[in-house]
Amino acid sequence: GRYMHNSVFLVGRLTTDPECSEVKDGKKVSNMCLAVTRSYKNEKGEYPVDFIDVSAWQGLAEKIPEFARKGDLVGMRGFITSEEREVDGYKKNFPVIIADKVSVLATNKKEKEQNDDLEV
Repeated sequence: GRYMHNSVFLVGRLTTDPECSEVKDGKKVSNMCLAVTRSYKNEKGEYPVDFIDVSAWQGLAEKIPEFARKGDLVGMRGFITSEEREVDGYKKNFPVIIADKVSVLATNKKEKEQNDDLEV
């Protein structure tokens, strides 16, 4: 167990404006999707993009919508956990990324010009 390690670092663009919502037990969550471009080209000469779902909880979930917007380049640190879901009658584990730190690295210029009052 002592050699095991679970850390994830992602840098990508937010595909939507983050929102904070409350789940059944009163905990707050912000579910986001990050578009992360791969570092190599495919056979068509394009850089493939992975869409990665990330969740933040409680205090961080409340703060993210205040400073991050769709199109912003963000850095996230967190860990992978798994969620059991039923697919075609079989139980399968799906990876879920939980963020514990989120930073805006660059803002979406077009959005900022329209919303000059949204300074971080």
